[in-house]
Amino acid sequence: MSLPIPPRPDTSGFVFGQIPTTTDGRPRSTWGWFEAVGVYLLAFLAGGFASIPVLAFLGDTTVNGAIGQTEILATIAADVVITAVLVFWLARWHHEWRAAMVLPPSQERIWRQLLYGAVAGLILVPAVGLISGGIEVILREAVGHRVTTPEQVAPGLSPLAKGYLVLLAVAIAPISEELFFRGVLFRTVRDRHGFWPAALASAIPFGLVHYVPSPAIDAFVLQLTMVFTGIGLAWIYERRGTILASMAAHVAFNVVGLVVILGIVR
Repeated sequence: MSLPIPPRPDTSGFVFGQIPTTTDGRPRSTWGWFEAVGVYLLAFLAGGFASIPVLAFLGDTTVNGAIGQTEILATIAADVVITAVLVFWLARWHHEWRAAMVLPPSQERIWRQLLYGAVAGLILVPAVGLISGGIEVILREAVGHRVTTPEQVAPGLSPLAKGYLVLLAVAIAPISEELFFRGVLFRTVRDRHGFWPAALASAIPFGLVHYVPSPAIDAFVLQLTMVFTGIGLAWIYERRGTILASMAAHVAFNVVGLVVILGIVR
């Protein structure tokens, strides 16, 4: 006589034909990391195609690898398409996705989660700044010359281009990036393997996509800095249990960056 197989320790109330739930009572994500990465690559490709008309029509406006107005608009187009592809995939094949990511939380908790996320994002800024400074010092001693984080935005942006930049940094990029890196990638690994494997699995590619054409060592500083930023955003998501909090944190983090950038760019 064979004994029944007990449920996984991170699930409860499993019934055949139903989606298992985690110990906090929400549905466990049904997508795997391999599927998620595959869909993201397709979405990234579709976003690249969507940006081509913008780049072709307006022309190159980069300055030493930093993006100008054209590239900002192209990034907006790409991010919108990436988000649309991800939402279509989730809605079509993973109907529980909103409940799995806890998006949104209960109505009375939405503003509380937004406020917590925003405050946490503001706290994340100096923490990441200290880490970035430490990385620069260590690498400078290792290579024997100055190492700096490359500028991500070209100088001399027009007022209209600055408006596009605000739209990208405050409204579009936080939703697009958090949806995939924390909501999809972190969530599936976290549900199966725990926090730290999930934090690293989502933060490392998050850092990689923030590559800026520049000397290799400088580009590495920015990417490594964004890896630590991704870990911080994953912790905020873990702490509050809803993707809404990490989205709000990402917005607040970017707002501080905008204040710095728009204070320098004339």
